[in-house]
Amino acid sequence: MRQKFFFILIIFFSSCVRQLDNPLDPESKFYVPPSVEIVNPQEGEIINSTSVTINWSGNRPDANEFRYRLLNYSDWSNWTTSTGATFDYLDDMEHTFEIEVKYRGQGEIRSFSRKFKIDGVRGPTLKFYKLRNVVSSAGQEITVQVWVEEVNKFKSGSFKVYFDKNAVTFTGIEKGDFIRQKGLEQIILPDFSLQRTIDDANNKGYVEVFTGVLATGSGATSLSGSGDLVKLKFRVNAIRSYIELRDIELVDEDGNRINVNPTPTAIIEIK
Repeated sequence: MRQKFFFILIIFFSSCVRQLDNPLDPESKFYVPPSVEIVNPQEGEIINSTSVTINWSGNRPDANEFRYRLLNYSDWSNWTTSTGATFDYLDDMEHTFEIEVKYRGQGEIRSFSRKFKIDGVRGPTLKFYKLRNVVSSAGQEITVQVWVEEVNKFKSGSFKVYFDKNAVTFTGIEKGDFIRQKGLEQIILPDFSLQRTIDDANNKGYVEVFTGVLATGSGATSLSGSGDLVKLKFRVNAIRSYIELRDIELVDEDGNRINVNPTPTAIIEIK
């Protein structure tokens, strides 16, 4: 009977002793901290698309958990065992992806990051900035910029911005900063200070804009480079909708039509 008691006691204490050879136990001399390798994109890689898929792998796939975000784009995800994520509607700029890793059931968290650049819109053309536009509740107003992208000697142009009139309401337009910063004056037609012009756009479901640059005392007569041309204002009424640039016509200072490249659709969301 005594032998049986001691045998049970040994089993009990053995089950309570920590496995100090466990590489997942922070108190073990064999402990290896959680880690993750970001497989793609590479650091500083230029992505010729407005979408990117990021893949990673943990040092212990049987125990790793991850959470991640794209800085200034998304909030932290929930903890997950997934090893990839796709982000759409990315603007042409440098982006920073951040990821944290831990072992399931453990408290230590390690952080890693990866920078990459998006160059998804090739000029000459027009584009939206931002491609992804987010408000926190219905009824809020949002400003979406229309940029000239990589133009040479731009003098005038016209375009239409189509929108779902049941999802968003066009409320107005302003001049961009790019033309003014170049020392030029800008004209915008039709007269958007008139309510009937705003109402007409909302009835049709698109905004038609004619704009051009006027020479000033600076000596410049046209515009080259990339920057905001106009700022469109919308009131958001639905969870998700899209806006699209169509019928783009750009003319240079010599009166020649500029051949434009395709431009991506933008999204407006309530989060």
